[in-house]
Amino acid sequence: MLEIYERLLRQHKTNKDYIRSNIKARLEEFALTSLEQINKEIPSDWTHVRGMLKKIVVPS
Repeated sequence: MLEIYERLLRQHKTNKDYIRSNIKARLEEFALTSLEQINKEIPSDWTHVRGMLKKIVVPS
């Protein structure tokens, strides 16, 4: 699913159709709890998914 999420995030740069917020909600269900874990388990070329997960783990 993460690969599909990455593709959708690349296609939908805004949250106009609520795609980004829906994906964020699904990503919050993943049991990733640290930046190290994200960097280890998520491929580096999935920049959108990694970025969104990092914002979930370390909110600004």
